[in-house]
Amino acid sequence: MAGNTVYVQGNYVDVHDNEVVNLSIDKVGTLQVEEDEPACLHTEEANELWEIAKEEGWVDENLQPKGLSRPDAALLAARMAKVLGIEGWVPFEQLWHRQNMRQDYAKTQYRKNDDFENTLKRKLN
Repeated sequence: MAGNTVYVQGNYVDVHDNEVVNLSIDKVGTLQVEEDEPACLHTEEANELWEIAKEEGWVDENLQPKGLSRPDAALLAARMAKVLGIEGWVPFEQLWHRQNMRQDYAKTQYRKNDDFENTLKRKLN
């Protein structure tokens, strides 16, 4: 496996050489979910937005992005943050176990006539 770089964070595996990678796991343990979810994402107003996001199929029952690209998940987070008056990406990065959401969001700024962004604005207001 020389030459391959594998990064593992949570349930995400990132392989940097685009060739065959063999993974072996010597020890298996139980993953612990942190109980320190951001309170600002569990207010009454936030819960109403989460219900809409679940109905639309954007998040699952654990409030994790479902079927969304990283840039689209960042759009969802940005819209929710705007509606809820949240500054920054940290609460969503903590909840979704992600990093660099600002960079994911930046990728959306080059899209023209973004249907998903327009849908978010209509549904989450």
